[in-house]
Amino acid sequence: MTLKIKAYSDFICPFCFLGKGPLDDIVKEKDVEIEWMPFELRPTPYPKIDPWKEPDKLGSWDTFILPTAKKLGIEMRLPRVSPTFSF
Repeated sequence: MTLKIKAYSDFICPFCFLGKGPLDDIVKEKDVEIEWMPFELRPTPYPKIDPWKEPDKLGSWDTFILPTAKKLGIEMRLPRVSPTFSF
């Protein structure tokens, strides 16, 4: 019996991006079907995050996101502009 999972992910969230690869690897050899669903973590009217102007966010990039990406073999760069998205 196939296990069906709906995974909600924000396409601009680096944490969501880092989690996708390991999840895909885990289910490769299992009878699992993943349906990726869009989910905007910071919808309008919430202000977009600008890590270049927020030292604590930039610190998270340097101390967690970038080292985790390197550990997983993923090349990531912090964009200069925060992308926007709307459904």
